[in-house]
Amino acid sequence: MAMRRQKNPPVSWDGKKFIACRFDWTAISPTIFGALFQSVMHPVQHRAQGAHYTTEQNILKVIEPLFLDDLRAEFARLKARLKACLGQNENPECSDSHF
Repeated sequence: MAMRRQKNPPVSWDGKKFIACRFDWTAISPTIFGALFQSVMHPVQHRAQGAHYTTEQNILKVIEPLFLDDLRAEFARLKARLKACLGQNENPECSDSHF
């Protein structure tokens, strides 16, 4: 038995925005959005507007040495101090002013 293709009713722009806003996009890779973004633009538009998708990997190559590495090291240091201070309320090293 052949399946018939069912036509979906037309959806207004506001309806599409409503549906898109309620969708959980976290499972969709940003790379897919980047590919879609670039595929709908003409190459001349890309160059003229500087509208090029940059992968997360390439962005991290720039921002990790600028500040993320230091930020992660500071977080690890504070996390270790906090873990060491848990349950040691009398210790002056563990007061609020030291964090």
